[in-house]
Amino acid sequence: MESKKISDDELIAGILNNSFSAEFTLINRYRGFSYILAKELLSDCNYSSLIDMDDLISIGLADVFVAIKTYTATGRFKVYWRRIAKNDMVSHIRNIITHFGMFTNILDDNRVTSFSSDDNDHSSDVYDQVLEFLNNPINNIKKSDKEMFLMYVDGFEFEEIAKEFNVSYHWCNRRIVLIRKKLINYLNSIK
Repeated sequence: MESKKISDDELIAGILNNSFSAEFTLINRYRGFSYILAKELLSDCNYSSLIDMDDLISIGLADVFVAIKTYTATGRFKVYWRRIAKNDMVSHIRNIITHFGMFTNILDDNRVTSFSSDDNDHSSDVYDQVLEFLNNPINNIKKSDKEMFLMYVDGFEFEEIAKEFNVSYHWCNRRIVLIRKKLINYLNSIK
């Protein structure tokens, strides 16, 4: 099969009839489209260094199959696929930015300060330091406190964490504030 001569609708019909060559051709065609869409989305993103282009391309390619399942052939498949892929890629980017923002803001009581863009620290380096701190027996952090703090780092609110651990909001808040203070002291001592 030559991908230039066969329409998307014909390839989709082939895929629905279990044609491996139709699937291969459509995937190869949309690999380029996924790359272009991912590059377009990352060009407008301030956090593009945190986002893996290959992850976005994979999302776009997976969305080919999502689109095939729901496509009704009432319009152009590429337009239909692009809408699905763009929404999923944007959602992925937002999740990464949200997680990065929540993580880089954990050291501040108000969760509003973040590392400056010219810092040499990367979120994974800081995350490794946090895990080192939490797992160091010298710091005497209970397993449940570690789990609560990691939930906090992942963006859960105090109410959600308290409910998960079946403790009061105030107790949860106090435990996380104490761990955060210890963490700040630890990070300051290793700089």
